Amino acid sequence: MVAVWEQQAVVEGCDSAEDVAEAIRSLAETAEEVAQEYEDGASNQREYFPNSETADNSDEKASQLREWARELNTCADNLDHYEGVSTEEPDEPEEPDEDSTDEEKQQYETDKAKYDTDKEEYDNSQSDIDEAKSTASDCPC
Repeated sequence: MVAVWEQQAVVEGCDSAEDVAEAIRSLAETAEEVAQEYEDGASNQREYFPNSETADNSDEKASQLREWARELNTCADNLDHYEGVSTEEPDEPEEPDEDSTDEEKQQYETDKAKYDTDKEEYDNSQSDIDEAKSTASDCPC
């Protein structure tokens, strides 16, 4: 389980969607490995103690870890959409004053439209990053 906790700390330290997705995929892989260890342990316990409640608990833990790993991979896949999206919130363009030329006003409109698109994409990426990090912190361990 230490390996899972270490990977969770890596996820928390990431900022960009690409980094979070990569760290979450690594966390999912680690969760699968730990699940396999639980399953192997349960199998060994049943070999010597056929009706072992501990083995049943280990199987349940493995199942929970595998489900969590699937959720993590889904979160990572959702973050792939944001490849290249800045981790910095975009700056809103400054509105032109009354003395601005038509060309400056038109440039503002173009810049404002780009800002609105970039801001929406940034907000969506941050929301999905937060959701992914929350899922990563919800280990069933």
